[in-house]
Amino acid sequence: MSVGGYRFLPADLEAVVDGIDRAATLAALPDALAGHRLAGAAGDRRQVAYELMRLGVNPLIAGAFHIDGPAADDR
Repeated sequence: MSVGGYRFLPADLEAVVDGIDRAATLAALPDALAGHRLAGAAGDRRQVAYELMRLGVNPLIAGAFHIDGPAADDR
């Protein structure tokens, strides 16, 4: 899938997120300009985002779990 000009394999994204929080989910939502955008949900979204950044993943992936991201309504 293409996200903001980057190409990712969905299985790779799922594996990285699953390694941090098995209950966390990551979805690719259609976006007219960027191809797709990522939205993440987790019990502690801030912690998942922190762990992803600590691992050095692409900031678009960690940003999907940012507290002000697309799923911010689940607070």
